Amino acid sequence: MYTIIDKTPLSHNVSRMEILAPPVARKALPGQFVILRLDETGERFPLTLCDWSAAEGWIRLVLQVVGRSTRKLSLMEAGEGILDLVGPLGRPAEICAGEHVVCVGGGVGIAAIHPICRALREAGNRVTGIIGARTDDLLILEEEMTAVIGIGPVNALDLALRKALMVFYPSIKEMRLTDYKVRVLESNSTTAAKVRVLIETTDEKSTWTTVGVSNDIIEASLIALVDSIEYKLLK
Repeated sequence: MYTIIDKTPLSHNVSRMEILAPPVARKALPGQFVILRLDETGERFPLTLCDWSAAEGWIRLVLQVVGRSTRKLSLMEAGEGILDLVGPLGRPAEICAGEHVVCVGGGVGIAAIHPICRALREAGNRVTGIIGARTDDLLILEEEMTAVIGIGPVNALDLALRKALMVFYPSIKEMRLTDYKVRVLESNSTTAAKVRVLIETTDEKSTWTTVGVSNDIIEASLIALVDSIEYKLLK
């Protein structure tokens, strides 16, 4: 039995699920899929792997209701179990290096290209993601794709934050990150040293600098980015 640990509706007939499946999560590669059977009388049907965590043992699937089995799965909630889950199956996507790669996904197909885009970025490629859908409610994973195709972790954080907030605060669109500096505060502490991140931002009317401090450079960057956005909204 494979337990559903989280379920998030993405639209009226599209859902995202996290399922506890450690053997699958440990071996999963971009472009692969799993086959599910919900109960003893159910049919077998495939779903592409959208994401996974080998450390935590979960896999993430995105499903669109198109028939009896997907409808039944969409009605299941966290804590319920799936009888059979086989995978990972299929030939993994080919991951090149040092190239400019364009990934195109539509509707629930965006879920399939998400891990491929991430693997391509991690391999050192420049990645352009193009996503679309027939209707607005089928345009899914915009924030996740924004983070994946960002140039470096700080750019990815910046893009993801702005993408998520721009709907509610359109003035964020005017912002542009112009400088990024890192300083080690306790050089004698080697890898345990705190870092200070300074981010300079402009909106063409003014320029401001925000600071984040942490033992983790990504966390320090996030603090500075959030402060920068808050300043823009309050000034």
